Amino acid sequence: MILLGITWLCVTFLYDGHVRNLVNLNYDIYVTFSLSSALELPGDLLSIVILEQMGRKWGSSSFLFLSGIAIGICGMVLGMTFMY
Repeated sequence: MILLGITWLCVTFLYDGHVRNLVNLNYDIYVTFSLSSALELPGDLLSIVILEQMGRKWGSSSFLFLSGIAIGICGMVLGMTFMY
């Protein structure tokens, strides 16, 4: 239960940071937020289908794992280094 709470907290902070960072893009804030929301909708619908088929534990774990891989790939492509 503690691990679930920590995971929820981290995901919530990351989502909040993503939404707040939309201001830094050089486009109209309303267009940027609309595009971000439009990209989020298919992900939400896909997660509903996968959670129904795989279950909560495996579905959540696989989405978090795939998100970590995607973040690592983006970091390598952009040449970012990880700071500890």
